[in-house]
Amino acid sequence: MVEIIEDFYREHFDQYVLRITRQAGSPENAEDIIQTAFERALRYQDSFNPNINDFQTWFNKIVKRAVLDVKREEVRMGMVIESEDAIKEEEVAFAPPDPEERQWIEDEINSVTNINHRNILFLHFCRDYKPSEILKVVDESYHNINQVLKRFKQEIVQRYGTVQDNASNIPRQLRRG
Repeated sequence: MVEIIEDFYREHFDQYVLRITRQAGSPENAEDIIQTAFERALRYQDSFNPNINDFQTWFNKIVKRAVLDVKREEVRMGMVIESEDAIKEEEVAFAPPDPEERQWIEDEINSVTNINHRNILFLHFCRDYKPSEILKVVDESYHNINQVLKRFKQEIVQRYGTVQDNASNIPRQLRRG
């Protein structure tokens, strides 16, 4: 799979940069976004299922997600003015965890044996993806994504107690419903 990604990178990198330059604001930003997308493709290569999508469709979802991440970061940094819809969406998005909480969450996620479940949890708790956004990146049903998130939260509560019982040991990322 790594070879396929590397070959695809060599063959299509410039095309993708041209395609998203307008969205990215500059060719340099577009190159950074596409580089990030290829890094994610390597990281999440196990989520590629040729029975569901061809490689390019799968990779296009990763590129789309990378563009959205950059746009979201620009909004957070005050580099663009938000629309009313973006403001409403941001209100329901997760607050980024502090470094100590993030490490705690990543350690818990890394203990999950199923790679697809681990990817879902990482995207949700570490990258602030909503279930509908995760659906665009991984080959899982919306229902399954929600079940993975729900079960993970339940396991955390079983291990560490409820938020009311043990609020200081459960990062705020997992306290939300």
